[in-house]
Amino acid sequence: MPNIPANSVVVALPPASQSLGVLVRAGASGAPSLAEVERTLGPADVARRETEGALLTYRLDTCALVLGFSADNDRNEMRLALAQPGARSPGTAAPTLADCANELDARRAARPTS
Repeated sequence: MPNIPANSVVVALPPASQSLGVLVRAGASGAPSLAEVERTLGPADVARRETEGALLTYRLDTCALVLGFSADNDRNEMRLALAQPGARSPGTAAPTLADCANELDARRAARPTS
């Protein structure tokens, strides 16, 4: 353990959001697969799958999160192409992706394990 001077201020950082770690990779070369997203975020409230793409929607308390997937023919799987947060109530500002990720993490933590 490092020596910390007595007059130093130590600030604890909040734990990293597992959901945000997945969502911020949307559209990147290492974008998560549909299976990885569902494993991390849990089942979507609405899901639509087509041959060349898929859409998942998560309805949270303050966030409606839409995830778009496109076919990665080289790997024969769907990859996260878009993560779009939106407000659940008309006239309210859209939450950030981090806000939605925090709600997803809370939902997952509250889910009973079997």
